[in-house]
Amino acid sequence: MTEARLAAPGAPTDSWLMRGSQYAAAVIVALLACFAGLSAGSGSPLLVVLPLAGVVGLGLGLLAMRNFQAFLLVTLVARASLDLAKVSSELGSEDTATRALDPASMLGLLFLFVAAVWLMARRQAKGLVPGSFLRRALLAFVVAGMFSVAGTEGDPLPSLLEVTRILSAVLMFVVLEQMMAEKKNMRTLLMGVYMSSIFPLLMTAWGFAGGGARQEVKGDFERVTGPFGQSNTFGRYLMLMIIFGVAIFPYLEKGYRRLFAVLLSGSAIVLVLTFTRSALVATVFGLVAVALAQGKKVLVGVIVLATFGLLSIPQVNARFSDLTEDESTVDTSPNSVDWRLAQWTSVLPYFKSSPVTGVGLSKVPTLTSNEAQTHNDFVRVLVETGVLGILAYLAVLAAILGLGRRAVLAAPRGTFDHAVAAGFFGCAVAFLAVSVVANVISNVVTLWYFFAFAAAASSVVRRNTPEHPGEAPASLEVVRTP
Repeated sequence: MTEARLAAPGAPTDSWLMRGSQYAAAVIVALLACFAGLSAGSGSPLLVVLPLAGVVGLGLGLLAMRNFQAFLLVTLVARASLDLAKVSSELGSEDTATRALDPASMLGLLFLFVAAVWLMARRQAKGLVPGSFLRRALLAFVVAGMFSVAGTEGDPLPSLLEVTRILSAVLMFVVLEQMMAEKKNMRTLLMGVYMSSIFPLLMTAWGFAGGGARQEVKGDFERVTGPFGQSNTFGRYLMLMIIFGVAIFPYLEKGYRRLFAVLLSGSAIVLVLTFTRSALVATVFGLVAVALAQGKKVLVGVIVLATFGLLSIPQVNARFSDLTEDESTVDTSPNSVDWRLAQWTSVLPYFKSSPVTGVGLSKVPTLTSNEAQTHNDFVRVLVETGVLGILAYLAVLAAILGLGRRAVLAAPRGTFDHAVAAGFFGCAVAFLAVSVVANVISNVVTLWYFFAFAAAASSVVRRNTPEHPGEAPASLEVVRTP
């Protein structure tokens, strides 16, 4: 049995248990599909979505048993579009029980189980790749989150669900760090990451062509959301795709460049249409970091000029103009600097009620009078997970920036590995910038793809560092020199 399968080495591929489970799953899938079809006219999204989710879940489970890498590819491609079928939004409820029924939440739970089984099987078969500092820091942050659940007053389920969501993203990094240890796997899985952007971009383009693009109205702006629940989430997702994509573009085979150029151009246009200020600014920071890491200082000037050109567009200029407005405009401009400063000031006092373990993840909106998010990951982590959490989170950020720096220094210039390193370093800079003004750790979909790029950078360090014997020498990693 191949290493990518979940079963332990030596297990018979065509055993009666495997065949029986496949037949039983096929029958269950057929029954669930029939039930979903019969319920389509009932008007209840649960009666349609849940059976279909069961069908897809069983299919993915069987795929994971047969070929784990294919399962990873499917999950990476599909995750960016799953919020389109958000049950909690259709029902107008954001309680814990309803959010757990969202397809994205169910995929996260399925991934947790499958990933845990695969890691145990791989450990028995050939051992695990030694853990990076980022892996240890992320696991420490998850543990701090669990402590915050234990110290939560009232209903602990929202905090527990949030810990589970973050854990799924952390396990994605742990699994991909193992899979991407081989360069061939790294390139394949990165291709899956960018395939995830095809449907959101096509959906947005089709919507504008038909006059019905999915948008949300905030203040005076109609902001594109795509398949995501919010325009901010869509913007941050595109931010990562653009920064990493610009870094690796010169090192792609000619056959992929045309398609990739279309994806990057479309991503840039749609990013502007999301009017997500934090993502727009962080994209500029990230691209500058990429240019400096790759030694292309001329590109820095191009980025600066393009930024000024972007700000000359009236709608974009207007989007940034309310940053200096006073607090009296909070109702019409809820993202102003004044509002954020006031929100941070109102949230920080809750730290005193539980300074060690915090008040519990996702609890801040239930404590404040406006029921709003903190809009700052540092403040949020400090209040919701206490001293334990903020120390772990600072370790995570230090590990992220350190990993990007080590990857850039380790990989030979003019190689695909160096492009991957530069791309992740740019994403790390952008991630840090956005964290100052937003709650990025709540955007699990963003974390999945960010950690995919982090795992690629980790594999670059491992392949190009002499301390890891048995790895391919750096001279074999050259793809082409542009």
